[in-house]
Amino acid sequence: MFKLITEPYQLFLVDSIGAFITAALTLLLTQFEQIGMPHKILVWLAGVALLYSIYSFTCYRFKPVNWRPYLKIIMLANVLYCCATITLLYYFYETVTAWDIAYFISEIGIVCGVVYLESKAVSQRNI
Repeated sequence: MFKLITEPYQLFLVDSIGAFITAALTLLLTQFEQIGMPHKILVWLAGVALLYSIYSFTCYRFKPVNWRPYLKIIMLANVLYCCATITLLYYFYETVTAWDIAYFISEIGIVCGVVYLESKAVSQRNI
């Protein structure tokens, strides 16, 4: 993990891969009847995750010299995605299932872990 913090461009790659997996899994959820989150909401969440993936991969690929602002943008976006997900779980509480809650809470935990690593990298002065 320390290597990720000292090599910020790798964090962009990790973020990109994670967001892509989130988009794919969220779209996969639309195929299951046991999922109570509305189909349109799942597609919207997957689309947002795909945009995050493209953004992070672009930052990884082009390696901006001043990378901190770009990492701060994706950090904020990730936090907003988590807040939106929590809000949606609350809003659709009567229709979501235990599977929905388990999946999205797990996803939020992973995203928060990535945001934590990103915040550590941003706060490092010697890289």
